[in-house]
Amino acid sequence: IQTGRTVEPRAITERLAAKCPVTAVIDFSRTGLDPTTFASDPKVDTPMAELVPGTDAPAAAHMVRVKNVDLLLRSMEQAWGTDGIVVLFSYVEIPPMLDYYRTVIDSIADDTADHGMLRLWRPSVLLPLLSDGDGELAAHIAEPCEGMLLECPDAPARWALYGNDRLSYLLQSSGVPFDKLT
Repeated sequence: IQTGRTVEPRAITERLAAKCPVTAVIDFSRTGLDPTTFASDPKVDTPMAELVPGTDAPAAAHMVRVKNVDLLLRSMEQAWGTDGIVVLFSYVEIPPMLDYYRTVIDSIADDTADHGMLRLWRPSVLLPLLSDGDGELAAHIAEPCEGMLLECPDAPARWALYGNDRLSYLLQSSGVPFDKLT
């Protein structure tokens, strides 16, 4: 998005989370965050290692449906810059979202698809796919989400927000100022 001013990740997360459910993809081994601070309820916390045989569950990324936005905001501040957290704004629940992404990755990957499922959620891997890669692939990645917030070291505020055609509506309804979507 392009805005007339810099909006920090904390501010945009607060505003968008007030209008849309939030799922965080957190790699606890990269971020240093304590997984016990997040819900271990299987309805809201899904170790991605369950989908990838042979992966060390504690070190793998988890998709966590965020119930406590303040905890997420503190975690984002601590983990920003570790290449280990992506914030998804989506009405889609975790199990169907994981099924969707498994299908996307299987369609583009070879026999390393299982490990690709884990690496996809690193901002350093996801960012080029969304910004510089194949537009059709980027659209597939963004499809189940209204917006995807990830760190972007080259951007002025060090973050980037990606989404599909539903993103502009979410931004408007959340009161986030923007000039245009690019």
